[in-house]
Amino acid sequence: MAGRLRAHDWASTPLGPIEGWPQSLRTVVNLMLATAQPVYIAWGPELVSLFNDSYIPILGTKHPGALGKPYAELFAEVWDEYRPIIGATMAGRSQHFVDRPVALTGRPGVPISWFTFSWTPLPDETGMVAGFYCTAIETTGQVRAEQALRKRNAEALRHSQAETERQRRLYEAILANTPDLAYVFDLDHRFIYANEGLLRMWGRSWDDAIGKTCLELGYEPWHAAMHDREIEQVVATRQPVRGEVPFTGTLGRRIYDYIFVPVIGADGRVEAVAGTTRDVTESRQVEEALRESEQHLRLIVDSARDYAIFTTSPEGLIETWWPGAKAVFGWYAAEVVGQSTAIIFTPEDRAAGAPQEELATAHAEGSAPDVRWHLRKDGSRVFIEGSTVALRGMDGSLRGFLKIGQDVTGRKAAEERQALLAREVDHRAKNALAVVQATLRLTQAPDVASFRQTALGRVAALARAQTLLAEDRWRGADLRMLVEGELAPFVGEHGPRIGLSGAPVVLPPGAAQPVAMALHELATNAVKHGALSTPGGSVSVSWQLDDGSGETLRLRWAEAGGPAIAGAPTRRGFGSRVLDATVSGQLGGRVVLGWESSGLVCEMEVPLARAAALAEEMHAP
Repeated sequence: MAGRLRAHDWASTPLGPIEGWPQSLRTVVNLMLATAQPVYIAWGPELVSLFNDSYIPILGTKHPGALGKPYAELFAEVWDEYRPIIGATMAGRSQHFVDRPVALTGRPGVPISWFTFSWTPLPDETGMVAGFYCTAIETTGQVRAEQALRKRNAEALRHSQAETERQRRLYEAILANTPDLAYVFDLDHRFIYANEGLLRMWGRSWDDAIGKTCLELGYEPWHAAMHDREIEQVVATRQPVRGEVPFTGTLGRRIYDYIFVPVIGADGRVEAVAGTTRDVTESRQVEEALRESEQHLRLIVDSARDYAIFTTSPEGLIETWWPGAKAVFGWYAAEVVGQSTAIIFTPEDRAAGAPQEELATAHAEGSAPDVRWHLRKDGSRVFIEGSTVALRGMDGSLRGFLKIGQDVTGRKAAEERQALLAREVDHRAKNALAVVQATLRLTQAPDVASFRQTALGRVAALARAQTLLAEDRWRGADLRMLVEGELAPFVGEHGPRIGLSGAPVVLPPGAAQPVAMALHELATNAVKHGALSTPGGSVSVSWQLDDGSGETLRLRWAEAGGPAIAGAPTRRGFGSRVLDATVSGQLGGRVVLGWESSGLVCEMEVPLARAAALAEEMHAP
């Protein structure tokens, strides 16, 4: 049946495709398929039919076309009779019938069938009854046997005393073949009659059993004592006693329902106690399975903590508030029941009339999407993906609304972070290309090879600064690491020729690349013409923040041990122009070059506040 269910064209039925079924329906269908007993499920306003393999014999010739049909169509012959019972079940009241006659047209040759069955309301995720779960046991044979018994009893009563012996034989034949256990106690609590069914259950013969008490037949002491008290009660009160008890016999441990009744003699006194017992093990197991199923369904709804599920009146006032709604929005049921659903909408959506528009759409079209930011009790916001569904009664009138929504705030935030990251990458790429373009535009050389070497060195300086910024997530670059990185390629293997001193300073993103370019120009000049062009030369780099607000960086480059300098150059070189373009032009700072006899001294002032503002402009969309 599981395969037949999957293959059925549910899209053509009111239930729609299986993928769209609610979890509550999926759960009871799985329970139905796993049950060996005949089970039938009716779901939805149209009471669409589902059943397991064990139920097929009940349908008779209606199978296989019965799957997916509404109850009213599938059982049209009994619809008028069962409509009130269905209404009571859908109102939340369980039904149980014992040996109820049903005239089913799909069973040729069997105009009337008898069944013992139970209907249990099935709630959906909102707690509203969406269908019912039917377990059925056909008792036609048993009922007919009981009818025959009653008929024969009635006939026997009409016979004369001369037919007493015939009546006794008739009763014996019936009792010997009934599935129930029949017996009679005398006033000393000893069995004076036991039918064949009871003897088989005991595993004893007539001679071995008759005349003995329950205790003598191997009943547990507590069990035998209980029946002794009940026999005395029947004799004293002349009223039946009924009970249910477990017993282990040849059929194993079973559950039995029994009744003791007084046998009144001709003198009006109780002369014996008769009893019948019925094996109800299977029916009790079914009842227990139904209880467990109901508990399981409630656990499913209560456990859906990332789904906000609640219902409202037709006016939009909250009526039920499931635990998932508390987990998502923060309000307890007592705080929101009776309030408008507008309480969970953001102020801007309330001002735009979104709560009323959503209910109006659901009323007109059956459902309305609810995909937006909502408000929690603590004022924070939660992004919900869900819908509002109109709830209608059997007559089609609007009974209220069901709201179901999943908290996808984490996913929404991740999507927004991803979009922001994509924009950030785009802006940084554009900015990096612009800086490289400006660097190449400032580069001049007498030939292609020189241009290539100079350009590559400057681009590498930019790349090193870029790497430092990226490692610190573009919060800034450590000045010492920047200086070490720019000078490392020029030191080679001639030992420690660089001296660094200064307090820890983090350059804003807007200052890192210009400072790196300036240091690269100074190092290139030192290698070609200055202190680093001779083995004994050295460079000292020191820096400090001014003593005031700490917003100005003062950096000093001093060379020593290089070729002697006669004085300042007669013309302004290209390296000087690069220093001015980066420090003065880009950062609004100042560069002072000193041509001392010991070597070049360069002093730079960098306003860090302007560099930080420049970084914000670079990252602006």
